[in-house]
Amino acid sequence: MSSKKPFSVLLLGTDTGDLGRTDKGRTDTLMIVTVNPKKKTTTMVSIPRDTMVAIPGLEDTFPQKINAVYTFTDLNQTVNDISKYLNVPINFVALVNMGGLIKMVDKVGGVKVKSPLSFTYNPYTARYRKRSL
Repeated sequence: MSSKKPFSVLLLGTDTGDLGRTDKGRTDTLMIVTVNPKKKTTTMVSIPRDTMVAIPGLEDTFPQKINAVYTFTDLNQTVNDISKYLNVPINFVALVNMGGLIKMVDKVGGVKVKSPLSFTYNPYTARYRKRSL
């Protein structure tokens, strides 16, 4: 690949690998990063995970969300389907699950978040908490 030729990277983040989740998961984060070394530009586009698609070979399951392509197929078909859907050539792919994300954050010393809002969160009880309107 020429150092002056643009290239695209598909970034996929799955909802598995932590909190006891060991299944293949869905790609809830989908982004395409295109780097153009000649113009010295980088473009990053987030693909909404709820984008409706017909998965090639599984048209009888239509409609499906784009984040389910990886669940029903494999990484190669996911890359090919997203490339065709967006009409963007994809040169590289990075697939990271939640366990991998935690390791990356730990390697850089963590991430500090200062929220203007006060809140509490317990991952073991949050989903069972009743909310009033």
